[in-house]
Amino acid sequence: MTIQVTENEDGSFTIDWDENDPAESMMNDWTSEDFTKVIADAANRYLAVSQFAGNYPGPFYSRHPNLVDMWEDEK
Repeated sequence: MTIQVTENEDGSFTIDWDENDPAESMMNDWTSEDFTKVIADAANRYLAVSQFAGNYPGPFYSRHPNLVDMWEDEK
């Protein structure tokens, strides 16, 4: 897979993929809302598993303190 996510100067993100790759070509027709939903769903699953296991959500959240605060508030 060659999916690449780049943060732009304005805080938005650009997602690039190989449009000819059989696994990645499914994204060729996705809207920004589709990408947002997939990312949000994956984050929610990760948080649910982490909370169920009683584990701190991991290194991703140490780079995003506002998410750590949200996670701590939900405990």
